[in-house]
Amino acid sequence: MEAFLNAFDNITGTIVGIVWHDNICWVLLVIGLLFTVLTRGVQFRCIPQMFKLLFGSNSKNSDSQKGISNLQALMIAVGGRVGTGNIAGTATAIFMGGPGAIFWMWMSAVLGAASAFIECTLAQIYKTRSEDGTYIGGQAYYAERALGIKWFGTAMAVILVGSNVFGNPCVQSNTISTAVANAFQIPTWIVGLAIAGAMALVVFGGIRRLAALAEKIVPTMCIVYLTIAVILIGANFAKLPGAIGLIFSSAFNPRSAFGGMMGTALVWGVRRGVYSNEAGQGTGTAPAAAADADNPCDQGLVQALSVYIDTLVVCTISALCMLCTNCYNVLGMDGSMVVEYLPGLPDGIPYVQSAIASVLPLGEIIVAFLITTFAFTSLMSYYLEAEIHIEYLTMKLPSALQKTILNALRLCFLFMVFISSSWPITRVWNITDIGGGVLTWAHLTLLVIICGPAVKALRSYDKQRKAGVEHPVFDPVALGIKNADLWTEINKEKGRWLQP
Repeated sequence: MEAFLNAFDNITGTIVGIVWHDNICWVLLVIGLLFTVLTRGVQFRCIPQMFKLLFGSNSKNSDSQKGISNLQALMIAVGGRVGTGNIAGTATAIFMGGPGAIFWMWMSAVLGAASAFIECTLAQIYKTRSEDGTYIGGQAYYAERALGIKWFGTAMAVILVGSNVFGNPCVQSNTISTAVANAFQIPTWIVGLAIAGAMALVVFGGIRRLAALAEKIVPTMCIVYLTIAVILIGANFAKLPGAIGLIFSSAFNPRSAFGGMMGTALVWGVRRGVYSNEAGQGTGTAPAAAADADNPCDQGLVQALSVYIDTLVVCTISALCMLCTNCYNVLGMDGSMVVEYLPGLPDGIPYVQSAIASVLPLGEIIVAFLITTFAFTSLMSYYLEAEIHIEYLTMKLPSALQKTILNALRLCFLFMVFISSSWPITRVWNITDIGGGVLTWAHLTLLVIICGPAVKALRSYDKQRKAGVEHPVFDPVALGIKNADLWTEINKEKGRWLQP
């Protein structure tokens, strides 16, 4: 068995090197820049509108029998985006790419927010109704309807289910078990069993149950984590300017201590940035499609904001905690340590635990609790995406067979949550990077091909807002967008039409 696992690790490591080749990271940034130009910088100029949609008079429609509110959709998406990538992933980025990797994580978020707008607007444009009358949609739905090609939607659904069942859950589960094991000296397999048991209670619920749970958990866990982090940074305030300067000098100054790692910083910053905020992967499209929005662009803007919350806020705070307290190591390109402030400590969540423990008593326990809530909501989000797309794949099968396949999906998901909790961290990241990489490239290729309807919707949205329309109307017929039939029904129900 050991020989098999070693061979497996070697094979997955080789595949990761192909999927995440250094030059490919530049392509990600270029695509984000393309969407920024096409949307005229929507992620910058519409920030006030993003907050208005969350907290304005039409922001909460939780009593709707058709969909969830803008705020609930944001909380589910943030719950999916904000997870181990913001803490363990940030630590790994620093370990592999030096402090300069944080700058490139920022760039992946700033440009990725435009990608998030495009994908989530498309999810709203091409959403449909499930049998119980609620809204449903995502990558496979808009892949099929925008292109008019069924097999493309099927391919996207298969890739997404595979990634969210066999790839993405691994790092989340493993990070929880590692953090809890470090704090309480509990064997990782016992922690993994507990995580799988708790997830089993969730996966047999529905989107409303997930929405209600995420709406309560996500704000609380973010506020607690950020409060603790601010206390830590405040206690080391004199070191804050140096930490921020180190990020920029490491990213651009070839004469800095990390100058020889400038290229590596970009690669690992983009790589971990994409894993953290998931912009371009389409993982926020299911909650976006489920929202009872007045206009598809509303959810595009809300989900763009979730990328900012994820990376520009949470990842940055995590990085500053480690840099201000010197609780990190950096691996050089030759395999030797460039910096080793924590000798013998593995990269990932232990760095943040050490940082918080340097200021607050029981820091390891505090982080273990926080990372458990962060990662658990991410697991919820992954399962939600997988279930929606397994329903897409089986919609024409007999109901009994659909239920059997869905239950098999649930068991596979819970099995991966359990078994990956005790795996070596290298194996976990390899599998996660393969799943996330394949999903990212397939989905970004799709977005480049079909972004036109989202851009049309935004042009109409901007024009109406400029004319003083408080709730811009989306009329696919008037805009020449095909296969968005549900919006014709919605407009009839609400008596709303786009004025010529």
